[in-house]
Amino acid sequence: MAGEIEIYRGDDLTIQATARDSSGAVVNLTGAVIKMTVRTSPSAANIVFQKTSADPTQIAITGAATGQFEIYIVPANTSTRECKRYWYDVEITLSSKVHTGIVSTFTILEDVTWS
Repeated sequence: MAGEIEIYRGDDLTIQATARDSSGAVVNLTGAVIKMTVRTSPSAANIVFQKTSADPTQIAITGAATGQFEIYIVPANTSTRECKRYWYDVEITLSSKVHTGIVSTFTILEDVTWS
């Protein structure tokens, strides 16, 4: 999965990823719940937006046995947000165990054409 994410305000973005364990082996996602959370800082109480695989229009597990999933960022997630750097993480809950796969930055870039 990519680390830093950059997106123009109000754009669509599909993030394709493969879940791997600490040794680099693919993680079977059968029965997993995946969440992506975006905040203004890692310790901020307020959530900017959150995605979950409980809703496959937000995060879809596209190949459970091969660890593949997609996260869908839609215009509503960024169109009214301030253009700046935020923080995100992706957590996978599998067999009642929570694993944080990545923590990095999520930057909303200013564009010229917007309404």
